[in-house]
Amino acid sequence: YDSRDPELIRRQIQTAVDYGLDGFIVNLYGKNSVENVVGLHFLRELRRYNEQHADRPFVYAISFDAQPQWPSEGKVPVSIAEDFAYLKQAWCQEACLQRDGRFVFLIFAYDRPCAEYRAALTKVFGADGFDLLWLNNPAEPAMDAAYPWVRPSEVEPDHRWFSPDDSGEQFIRDFYAKCQQNPNV
Repeated sequence: YDSRDPELIRRQIQTAVDYGLDGFIVNLYGKNSVENVVGLHFLRELRRYNEQHADRPFVYAISFDAQPQWPSEGKVPVSIAEDFAYLKQAWCQEACLQRDGRFVFLIFAYDRPCAEYRAALTKVFGADGFDLLWLNNPAEPAMDAAYPWVRPSEVEPDHRWFSPDDSGEQFIRDFYAKCQQNPNV
């Protein structure tokens, strides 16, 4: 399995369309990441697909993973704003999901504050050029919306689920209850 294989990418897109999907969420780790290099192969094949299927283009939403902001493997991360400037130049094109002309960004955050991401996005896209969807916290004031990353009640230190019967149902019920309490979401 090679995520850079053009035939594989075309098959993934076609299979998604055959099953009624209109697009994928692409998880990106910033401009200096291996995932970005692999992702650029997807982007090239997606453009080819959309040129051949202009009547039903396939789209993608960007999920920006905050891990590239952590120094690792001897690399020094670039600023969040520099990563977003790169995403704007390389990824925010016609097939990138937009709502009312605003690019949609899902932020897979860890311990950085949402306001820091809003400031970086505003610097790069302007105050009205994006929608910021924040992970797991429907009460975060700097976000435009929240989205859940469902997980079970307990996980092993290596992220394995303790029980195969724990589907994460309680997590998602709690998440939506918090959403109901926040009129801004």
